[in-house]
Amino acid sequence: AEGPQVLLLTERLRQWLLGRIPLAITTVRDALTDGCSDAVEHRIVQIVCHGKHIFICFDNQSVLHNHLLMRGRWRKYGGGLLILPEDAWLSIDVGELTVCNLKGQVLEWISRARMHTIVNSLGPDTMTRPYPLEKIENRLDASEHPVSESLLDQSLLAGIGNTAKSEILFSASIDPRKPTNTLTPRERERLHEQIQNILWESYIGEAGGYTVSTGKVVSLARSATHRSLSCGCRRQTGRLTTVLRAREQHPTPF
Repeated sequence: AEGPQVLLLTERLRQWLLGRIPLAITTVRDALTDGCSDAVEHRIVQIVCHGKHIFICFDNQSVLHNHLLMRGRWRKYGGGLLILPEDAWLSIDVGELTVCNLKGQVLEWISRARMHTIVNSLGPDTMTRPYPLEKIENRLDASEHPVSESLLDQSLLAGIGNTAKSEILFSASIDPRKPTNTLTPRERERLHEQIQNILWESYIGEAGGYTVSTGKVVSLARSATHRSLSCGCRRQTGRLTTVLRAREQHPTPF
């Protein structure tokens, strides 16, 4: 999961769980058992994400931290679920619905202090609104690595994965092998423009043109064509012609 999918999922988790007091938190993972016992019957007071990380915070200061990697999922089921899905690592029952984490990947109970340590180890969140241009520029200025590597370095900027990286560099017409700190001002301008376009296009596409946080329908038009780059990359391009009509701000919560 990349930044757009993680943000969309976080917004759904807020709809399902925020402000609720779990009646039961069940796990099949021994390492999670004590944390589930500590958090049950404590209100969920905050659900936030940064880059690819999700944090579900309880009023007893415990935090459920999740990084979905490639296979992790969250799904909503009916309340009082008696038999969990076969691949469920953890379930949160809040009465009328049960929310399950499937295939966990990285799933752990941590403290609030540990949450802040994780966030501080990451670069600016590329899905933050307003876009943290200056912070990202400062991180990229210090990188001598190829730009394709820098975009994936979560300590420089958080939320971009392999798929988005390839689309961003192609759409910005930037050679992925070029050292990041040698990009021209025009290349930097195109890079930041396409980071925002590609990530938010992905968010809107995943949401089916409907933003969870605002409940507003947005328009998305594509013009597709196949091209090839000198580096041998090939993809189908998508152009975001109408961005969020009333884009919800996603300020960093930390």
